Amino acid sequence: MVKNIFSVLKGNSKKGIHDSDKIPLGVTLGKGKKDVEEDAIFYQEDFDISVIGVNDAEGGYSIPSISDLSRYADKGEVFVSTNGQKMMIGSVTGIQESAVATSTSWGAFTWTAVGLGAAVGGGIALSGGGGGGDTSTPAPVFTSSSTVSTPENTRGSVYDATADNDIGVSYTIGGADGTLFTIDVHSGAVSFNTAPDFENPLDSGSDNTYTFTVTAINTIGQSSSAIVELAVTDCPDWSDPLDTFDDAVWDKSAWANGGMFASDWDPNQIAFSQGEMTITLDTVDGNLVSGEYRTDATYGYGFYEISLQASDVPGTINGFFTYTGVSEGTQHDEIDFEIKGDDPTKVQLNYWTNDVEHPTVIDLGFDASAAFHSYSFAWREDQLDWYVDGALIHTEDGSRGALPSVPGNIFINLWASQGVEPWSSDYVDTSGPAYLRVDYVSNETYLCPSVI
Repeated sequence: MVKNIFSVLKGNSKKGIHDSDKIPLGVTLGKGKKDVEEDAIFYQEDFDISVIGVNDAEGGYSIPSISDLSRYADKGEVFVSTNGQKMMIGSVTGIQESAVATSTSWGAFTWTAVGLGAAVGGGIALSGGGGGGDTSTPAPVFTSSSTVSTPENTRGSVYDATADNDIGVSYTIGGADGTLFTIDVHSGAVSFNTAPDFENPLDSGSDNTYTFTVTAINTIGQSSSAIVELAVTDCPDWSDPLDTFDDAVWDKSAWANGGMFASDWDPNQIAFSQGEMTITLDTVDGNLVSGEYRTDATYGYGFYEISLQASDVPGTINGFFTYTGVSEGTQHDEIDFEIKGDDPTKVQLNYWTNDVEHPTVIDLGFDASAAFHSYSFAWREDQLDWYVDGALIHTEDGSRGALPSVPGNIFINLWASQGVEPWSSDYVDTSGPAYLRVDYVSNETYLCPSVI
């Protein structure tokens, strides 16, 4: 395949050939044809293509004829097209016809470009590896740092490759961990293909130090490279095994919501035993009561996870969610997992933004009341992802409505519903106790040091 083509075209053609025209890979050489395998330089004379030099598949070189190139250049009728810019050659010097089939260097020709607002000098080395030419155009020199750090979970740019004399420069990336990144060929912005996880590093050394090589290439084939080490840092996170009540993090609700909530919140309905927390909904002293566990602090963008075994009692709702609203002096933003006792083989996912909800019901493929399963969601500024047992089950990108943005408290609760049919049946007091069992809950913030 052709890697780099510099199309040298005879100007003022009556047939209107321009630098944007494509030269086929099977080109006409006088009366014959030749397949171009590697690097090639062409010129156009009376619409018969002649190859000035070809690097063939075996690494050999040949130069059929080059005298006409200088003749047309002297008349200002030859154009060079490179990277989409047409440049008229004012002079051609230094072409070596002595390069033969086994040569490793073709020499170079120089040119002066006009008609671009100012005269520009440059050179093109006629070699399989590119580079060389007029030393008045220096190779790019990197000015960006060779070391950088970024918090885990970062998406978007984590490094900006910059080089002096980078007008027209294109960037590539490689090196030990280069395949884990994407680089913007024009700007040099580098980003992870998958957001990094400090606890599960993917770098070649498995130590959260990612090494890659950035290369800047200018329009005449000169290049420079720089090795970069990027350190991924840990973000604040916590996991509560729920062996006991941690009053430094959690609070137990002790009030009545009313309305659709047929049960009141009673701290005594939350118990810890054998490495798990159990919330019990039952009638106590004539009152229907249950438990709600909530964090004292609010949390924003991050990854939230719980392992639970849900109640299957009709009319009960098992909840794991973030919430903030009028009672906290904010707009109502919320992100939910809700499993109904009416049918614990399904889960309702929901997000609320400024009191507008966007529910989605997902078939779990199992009975959530029969065993423990993990339920988690990843909340980012531009995306919400819900997971069950580590598998992605639903994504929201804001196309159905703006995503939540206000940090909220984390809630775990079990409650009896009333007056919301057909969404849920009414809880019947004679149904007996209902239980929500929780093995652990965790949070990993994406807010280190700022919103990503």
